[in-house]
Amino acid sequence: MKRIQWVLAGVVLLAICGWLASPGAAQLGQQEPKPVVQSAPRLSTVLLGLPGIVEKKISIVLGEPVDFDFIETPLQGVLDYIKDHHGLQIVFESNVLSAAGIDPATLLITTNLKGISLRSALRLLLSAQGLTYYINDEVLKITTIEQAESVFGTRLYDVRDLITDDRQLSGPPDFDSIIKVITTSVQGNWKAEGGGAAICEFCSGGIRAIAVNQTYEGHTQIESLLAGLRKLRPQQ
Repeated sequence: MKRIQWVLAGVVLLAICGWLASPGAAQLGQQEPKPVVQSAPRLSTVLLGLPGIVEKKISIVLGEPVDFDFIETPLQGVLDYIKDHHGLQIVFESNVLSAAGIDPATLLITTNLKGISLRSALRLLLSAQGLTYYINDEVLKITTIEQAESVFGTRLYDVRDLITDDRQLSGPPDFDSIIKVITTSVQGNWKAEGGGAAICEFCSGGIRAIAVNQTYEGHTQIESLLAGLRKLRPQQ
């Protein structure tokens, strides 16, 4: 009988010790912080965070027709006109222009352009002054050509419709061909040529895309190229 009592006492003691070592017992004293579990971001969220979403909205504005008639008008006055009539936010990269010895206040614009896109009009009047523009931080920045060629941004392009044979939708995607077309058609200092632009395939979780690190002008050319290729596809 005593042996049975000792056995029961031992079982109870072990149970108590186990409970004291458990998280539940710890909560009676000091509350332990719960671990924070961070889930991996969804690809759609990553895509929305990449440059290009706001730029697409600006691109629509840049496609609007213009009616320019300026005679010896300061560049700032021309840009103010564009802001008022097209709703664009435009800024000078003052430090870059200053370092290049360019004072926007002294630049006078004489031009008469009608019916062409704002995009083309800006390129024409800015290039005549040794300047250009690119989109960054949701604004249009006026800068030197050299500066614009040194600013790179990464974007993902969905190209599944251009790299998979219609008859073999489950087959391996042909990334090599689309990458070759882009790197041979788009100007933009590719790494293979000693520059800073790069391109690679991205194939994961059903996504078939290319990741491109390029200048604003380079991305503009890629968008036009891909749009042209899609127009050439046979109608389904």
